[in-house]
Amino acid sequence: MSRPTRVALLATLLAVSAFVTAAAQPGAVPIASAAVTCAKWTTTYAAPPTIRVYRHATDTVDIVPFRTYVENVLSWEWPSTYPAAALQAGAIAVKQYGWYYTIVNRSAYVTAAGACYDVRDDTNDQLYDPSRVPTANHLAAVEDTWPITLRKSGLMFLSGYGSGISSVCGADATATRTRLAQKGVRQCAIDGFTRDEILRTYLDPGLTITDAGRWFGHDRFATAASISEQIHAPGVPVVFVATGLDFPDALAAGPAAARLGGPVLLVRPDEIPAVVAAELSRLAPARIIVLGGTGAVSDAVVAALATFAPEVSRVSGADRYATAAATSALAFEPAVPIVFIATGSSFPDALVGAAAGARLGGPVLLVPSDQIPEAVAAELTRLQPLAIRVLGGPSVVGDAVLAALAAWAPDVARLAGSDRYETAAAVSAAVNPTGAATLFLATGTNFPDALAGGVLGAPILLARPGAASVGASVAMEIVRLAPGTFVALGGPGAIPDATITTVIAAGVAQ
Repeated sequence: MSRPTRVALLATLLAVSAFVTAAAQPGAVPIASAAVTCAKWTTTYAAPPTIRVYRHATDTVDIVPFRTYVENVLSWEWPSTYPAAALQAGAIAVKQYGWYYTIVNRSAYVTAAGACYDVRDDTNDQLYDPSRVPTANHLAAVEDTWPITLRKSGLMFLSGYGSGISSVCGADATATRTRLAQKGVRQCAIDGFTRDEILRTYLDPGLTITDAGRWFGHDRFATAASISEQIHAPGVPVVFVATGLDFPDALAAGPAAARLGGPVLLVRPDEIPAVVAAELSRLAPARIIVLGGTGAVSDAVVAALATFAPEVSRVSGADRYATAAATSALAFEPAVPIVFIATGSSFPDALVGAAAGARLGGPVLLVPSDQIPEAVAAELTRLQPLAIRVLGGPSVVGDAVLAALAAWAPDVARLAGSDRYETAAAVSAAVNPTGAATLFLATGTNFPDALAGGVLGAPILLARPGAASVGASVAMEIVRLAPGTFVALGGPGAIPDATITTVIAAGVAQ
């Protein structure tokens, strides 16, 4: 794409860019009619795992890991001698182009044999040849920009690029402000412009350079594995394993896992899903702690986990309350700064409490609405907390329980809103008074996606099902937090692209 002679392609890019920024809704891009219906990627907030590349020399279609494709194209189209800021701008443009065409169906992009593809390997799209080995500079540029996307008013923005004519920074900026001119980009970098300054010099002034995305897999087990992969390198000291079919055991795991330096993974009662086994192999943990009794995670699964770590143990109690207390005892010493108390009957309040506990260094303990179980009382006596925060209103944790907790801490208070969404915002505001660098959003109607997110130590807010709007209280808390990075936990079925777009349009992560 770097040759100035590609007039037809550039005209196409300009037309497509105008279409994307002005009309297309992320995740709902109009599809061109075609004789063959091609399956396409569905979200603009998580890069596709693969891209289908047509090899014109062989008339075949290769399925290529998307990141490998971006690295390879960048090595062809952008010289390795360019300054880092220039290569980073190029890497973003290359990625946006390929990503866009994994979503949009082009009717002509089907082979005579009926095989669908997203891009060609020649100058009709971007140059690709697997024999090309990217340099360290190319790999670094992709690594440094991988979470970044370009958007306008929250919508995905498609940028093109060409070699340009002038070596003066910004001289070749087009009237439509939709493509980079490589010679000028190089000079901008030499002149000391940052990556973002280069992008704003050549592209639409209304552009947002966004660190926003989603972590998810094809099911709850894969989503937990994806979250783990994002934040943990191999050689972790511990992995907590809990059932993915119910919430109580994993709720208490988040703060404990954060304290001990490992992730939370989910399994079926009688099986380790393949994606979880793969993540355990990658993590190579020193030990694995299984939460819950044999009804939650069978002895057969515990035995199978021994192939992934030299030490495997089970932590459980007579019920969910005792299991949470035992999990706390495993990870926390006396005189903890805080303990979060939540109902053990439903998940939303404890989900956000787990994230809060991970941040402030305190456990989550579970109670019924009207009493403090003996196991919880014993753990509170051992912990000697400086403060206790009860999550949710009197209907989930009664005022009598709130009053009784004063026997264990000098500072006891309730954090609650009118519903689970407002309660999550209230917890976030109390725990993150000066804002947060990163914000996570999870669905408020199901528990699995956020279970593994409790270890992250950043605020988790809850999204309403199927709604583009997050609600007034959540929106105000998002603006107050002013996060630089925004991540949705779960796929488009849990949190629609439109919801993320609303968050970004409000000024988040840009």
